[in-house]
Amino acid sequence: MKLKRITAIMLVTMLAFGSMTTIAASTFKDVADDYWAKEYIEEMYSIGLIKGYPDGTFGPANAVSKWESLILAARVLGFNDPENDEYIELASDKYMSKLASYDVKNKEELCYLLYWGVIEEDDLAGYLAEDKKNAPELRYEAAILLTKVMGGEEEALNQSSVVIEYDDASDIPTAAKPYVSYVTGIKVMQGTGNNKFDPRMQVSRAQMSTMMYNTMRAMNLEQHTVTVQSVVASQSEISAYDVKGASQKYIADAGTIYRADGNAASIKDIKSGMVLRISKQNDDIRLIEWNSEATQMVAEGKVVSASTAYGGELTIGVVDEDGFITNETFKVVATAAIIYDGDSISLSQVKPIYYATVYYSGNNNAYKVELAGKASTANGTFVGYSLDPNTITINNDNGSKETYLMLDGVGVTRNDRDASIYDIAKGDRLVLVLEYRQVKTIKATSIDQTVEGTIKELVFGDTNYITVKLANSSLEKYNISDDTNITIDDVVASMYDLRPGAQIKLVAASTNATKISSYATVAPSHIIGKVKAVNATYNLVTLENIADGLDQQVLIKGTCTFVDNTGSGINSLKKLQPGYQVTVFGNISNGAYLVNTLIVTK
Repeated sequence: MKLKRITAIMLVTMLAFGSMTTIAASTFKDVADDYWAKEYIEEMYSIGLIKGYPDGTFGPANAVSKWESLILAARVLGFNDPENDEYIELASDKYMSKLASYDVKNKEELCYLLYWGVIEEDDLAGYLAEDKKNAPELRYEAAILLTKVMGGEEEALNQSSVVIEYDDASDIPTAAKPYVSYVTGIKVMQGTGNNKFDPRMQVSRAQMSTMMYNTMRAMNLEQHTVTVQSVVASQSEISAYDVKGASQKYIADAGTIYRADGNAASIKDIKSGMVLRISKQNDDIRLIEWNSEATQMVAEGKVVSASTAYGGELTIGVVDEDGFITNETFKVVATAAIIYDGDSISLSQVKPIYYATVYYSGNNNAYKVELAGKASTANGTFVGYSLDPNTITINNDNGSKETYLMLDGVGVTRNDRDASIYDIAKGDRLVLVLEYRQVKTIKATSIDQTVEGTIKELVFGDTNYITVKLANSSLEKYNISDDTNITIDDVVASMYDLRPGAQIKLVAASTNATKISSYATVAPSHIIGKVKAVNATYNLVTLENIADGLDQQVLIKGTCTFVDNTGSGINSLKKLQPGYQVTVFGNISNGAYLVNTLIVTK
């Protein structure tokens, strides 16, 4: 981030670095025109990195605390820049829990430093513990922090020799000397006069303003938002389009940090079409980050026009979720891939008879265009439909889930017979005939299947369905109707004669049950379960069956005997509460398990 004016996010707090106070001029009444740090103070104030006090003073001699030094360090890295907001949010989601034990404000700034790798979790106590957070930052400590802010720690520690020519060099802690050497070598920090560094002097607000100014100039940090063309991970090379559509090449190094949705990542996680934010520090790539929700923007619609004027433009009619069409224009970058029927073509060959899928980045810069003719097809499995607007959703054979707008009067067949959209069952195989990617006809074919298991649930209403527990304990739901052929012990029956717990063999066309063969229910001798719910009004108890983990509802008879082995005095249903484990004994009658004896075990 170069020294530039940005809209600062003011912090509503009274810190040593000030409060949300507006001052008429950029000059503080306690900072004289000839004050040595006036230039630095005013510059840092003007871009929102450090604030004044409500009374119009700056307090240049006031000490900066350890906690405040971290907040200011985060601002140097761009915390106040609105362009970083989405990544600040990702950083907070990732690291906020690490700060839960520290009683400090402005935790988002601290999360941002953790995200950048400036500080580690093990460093937090040294800055934020109760006996540390308000302690003044010392000059040798500032040297360590600023080195890390600039990403220079590895270089500092790998110096072949550390030579510090200040007369008080022996007063600098040994561990801090490489950092002092680093920041003084690049003029981010200097001595205090008389050839002294004064390592244990408290850092003043004036000194911190100067250090921040020098740090920002030394870093020359800037961000680039790009869309990935290709990646050569073995060479740490990324080719990408910038926001102007120009192709750029970026070379990372061993020190580059990668963040995906706030988490640590690597260059191997970067794919073509992703939108990245690359932070460059001088000629080095310091950070590459991305938000999955922002990657690879795609629009599709019928081509309205294509022109090679103005560098290349393509306009398509995009259908929104309500079925309305809006024309949207994209700038087709010079290196964009334009593909029709598997072959590359030029923009001048694109015609309004085509349907386009446009892959684009910021400022509507299209880097890839896939074209299809007026007529096309889509194959997949039926998921569902909506009538407002008229859409159908399928799981495409290529693994994607897609929703298509249906044209008025769409033709539907199922198993080669005329049908309606209401006759299609979940799981049906579909062939959609498309006209400009809108559904003209639907050919549905049911998938026959036979399953065996236990009736878990029966629901009768506007839609009747049965839930079957299969041998692998999975649950499958099937629609049942008056047309479903149902027998119980080989005797013709109706859906209303079926009972939970009964063994069945079910034949279905996709998810529509066509035949159900049920067998008489054999009552278990007892059930052991954990009480999940009690309805004393209807004498019902819902148990989580210990045997299979599934919920089971039982009916407590009025003559039921209660035995309480826990000593809690449970002698009636009204005293039974969720959480107890019980063993119940009884029998099945009309599909319901009737409890004769209930033993509370724990």
